[in-house]
Amino acid sequence: AEQIIVCSGHDYQTLLAEAMAELNPSICRLQMLRARPAVNLNLQHALLTGLSCVHYGAFADLPEAAPVQAQILREAPHLHEHGIHLLISPTPHGELIIGDSHD
Repeated sequence: AEQIIVCSGHDYQTLLAEAMAELNPSICRLQMLRARPAVNLNLQHALLTGLSCVHYGAFADLPEAAPVQAQILREAPHLHEHGIHLLISPTPHGELIIGDSHD
């Protein structure tokens, strides 16, 4: 094969250890909550706040994100410093996945 893709999950320190060490990876813990709302919200799509939009590169790299980032850094820098941002995503079973913070 010309290329092989290995998905080893969280174990990146044993398989191809030398190659991975050169990349200097870091471990990140993700905090999320799964909840069942008391009322039917009928949420069909994920909701992201400005904090999430400036956290993820797909949004943060857009020119429209710059004023949002500036406002967050001006008014609530601790949220950026601690990696806190809010997103809510519905599951097919009526639950909500709420998150997230990284440490």
